[in-house]
Amino acid sequence: MLSQSKDINLQPACAVCNCTNWALTQATDRFRELFPEATPGSPLLPVLERKGLVAPGQLSSVEDTGSLVCPVQDKTLTFLRWMTVRLEFLVPFRILDVLQLPLDMFEERELLYSSLTNILDSIHDGIWMIDSRGITIAVNKAMQRIAGITARDVVGISVLEAAKLKKFSSCVTLRALEEKRTVTMFDDYANGRHCLNTATPVFDDQGNVVRVIAIIRDLSELESMNDTLEGMAASTRPAYNETEMLQLGILGGSSASQQLRASLMMAAQTDAPVLLQGETGTGKTMSAKAIHNLSQRKDMNFVSLNCASIPLSLLESELFGYESGAFTGASRKGRKSVFELADKGTLFLDEIAELPLSAQATLLHVLDGDPFRRVGGTTDITTNVRILAATNKDLEKMVEGGSFRKDLFFRLRVIAIDIPAVRERPEDIPGLIEYFLTSMGKGQTVPHLNSSLRSSLRAYTWPGNIREIRSVARYFLALGKKRLTTDDLPPYIRSVLPRGATARRVSRQSLQEQVEALEKDLISRALRETGSTYKAARLLKVSQSTIVRKAHRYHLGEYGTASSR
Repeated sequence: MLSQSKDINLQPACAVCNCTNWALTQATDRFRELFPEATPGSPLLPVLERKGLVAPGQLSSVEDTGSLVCPVQDKTLTFLRWMTVRLEFLVPFRILDVLQLPLDMFEERELLYSSLTNILDSIHDGIWMIDSRGITIAVNKAMQRIAGITARDVVGISVLEAAKLKKFSSCVTLRALEEKRTVTMFDDYANGRHCLNTATPVFDDQGNVVRVIAIIRDLSELESMNDTLEGMAASTRPAYNETEMLQLGILGGSSASQQLRASLMMAAQTDAPVLLQGETGTGKTMSAKAIHNLSQRKDMNFVSLNCASIPLSLLESELFGYESGAFTGASRKGRKSVFELADKGTLFLDEIAELPLSAQATLLHVLDGDPFRRVGGTTDITTNVRILAATNKDLEKMVEGGSFRKDLFFRLRVIAIDIPAVRERPEDIPGLIEYFLTSMGKGQTVPHLNSSLRSSLRAYTWPGNIREIRSVARYFLALGKKRLTTDDLPPYIRSVLPRGATARRVSRQSLQEQVEALEKDLISRALRETGSTYKAARLLKVSQSTIVRKAHRYHLGEYGTASSR
């Protein structure tokens, strides 16, 4: 009764669970008090079903937001309300509120004269109640706010009469009363609010409808909240992207590294094919993974295929799969193609230049959206795959020589990204060494690199690029020292460093300045000698894009002479 309302807990019991099987992750003390058998990690639906609050399977498939008035149990009326929260960087989760009220609070006299007013007004969603005749017996403050009405306008009259106010367009309560079942529908209110209305009938012991309770969820507020959350997600996205890059070892403060990260982030925002070009060991696979992990396909498969490691006789079956008994030695179960394995995800074709012309033609058809068949198969297969390819060779030259299809080249090179060699970003090298020392030395003390060693690391040319850096970091860890100097460099590196590069003291002119001066001189001489950036790149054994970028950086003209700025 009203006099007892001060002893009633009006605070909803709250729980957080996942969206697949309602498995509990967190719960308030009040929730654990109501459902002591609900344990972290266990599904909630069986608990609710055993208590008779919901029918088996009733909540197995629900909208992101919704509410439910449960059957009366032990003279108690239970309200359920749930909302799904989706954020870009988190697994979606569901919030469940449970409010239980004693049935004696719903006696007609108390209901008509505000016994439930305080309780109803404490609920943020709108609530509209009618009796068995369709007469409105209560609306809470939230309902008045949402619909732009007052209780005086609608209480005591038929809900059909209330509809004549033209504040709303549908009567979900009447439908629930007529059909004797829970009804959910959307409604647009005259004030512009878009709402989800759920009306649930309440039955007496003889099965007659005595009340209908409608819960009105204002989706406009949820949409506004979602916009706010999306804004927060957008503001944190750059930091997330940078973190993803760091986790993959794509780091460094040099202009070349910053440009690489910007290119990878740009490529991740589209579904267009990407051609990654760079020397062996520069991190093309890491770059491909970064594009995948930052794209909309990040939750699907990333499948990598090295075209150079597969025998020519098996290449077609690796690319396109095969059926049982397709050839001698074939698996009885057959094998899916890499396109099927990567369906809705990303397929990374490493060493694409090694793909024979016969396979290039078939690959081109698949990239153009044509169906393909497994070896020995008769069924056409179509997949949705994002293609990334990588090579350490000059595909343009291969096209000119006829060993690579021109149409496939242009199909793959929608976005072309040049991965800089390590020697092109010497300022990043100590940081790369420290990254691998940390990532590979889990549980070990990460050694300190003194300034002399850092200078020597920057002076070395690193022909093996990232792979060689990883190998040297592993060598440093094997030494087991807390502090590393130039004397701890692998002998093969110390033997090829310029004289004085491993000295314990360095000149006042920074090593980077000296390296840049030498680099400028070499490029200038190569351009003067060859007369073109393409031939200069061949002479110095780097990519043409590297020569163009460096010539622009050092203000060198086509023939190696200083150009006006």
